[in-house]
Amino acid sequence: MLGQLVDSDLPGHPGRERLAWLAIRQQGLRSTLAARLAELCTTGQTEELAQLGRQALAEGELELGVQALARAAARYSDAGEQRSCGALLRQVARIVETEGMNPAGMSCAPWR
Repeated sequence: MLGQLVDSDLPGHPGRERLAWLAIRQQGLRSTLAARLAELCTTGQTEELAQLGRQALAEGELELGVQALARAAARYSDAGEQRSCGALLRQVARIVETEGMNPAGMSCAPWR
């Protein structure tokens, strides 16, 4: 459910608060990345969000990486930074195509 919300709807959302609480108490890379994604989705730190996406991809967490990069791209677009937005969207498209991912079937949520 949270993965379908836009960043502006996340601050104060009870599901996001619960996710952050659960993710912090879990061990492992995936939960650490998910907790960081939940945190960054409520801040204006666009470049940090893109960096998290690249880190997740490097660690093999494809859905987390795609989610973070797509959210960063949307923020760049909103800020009028079309070049940065386009670069991230091309990267996401390559990953989705190369990995045979089905965006319609993805949870698009790191907390699934």
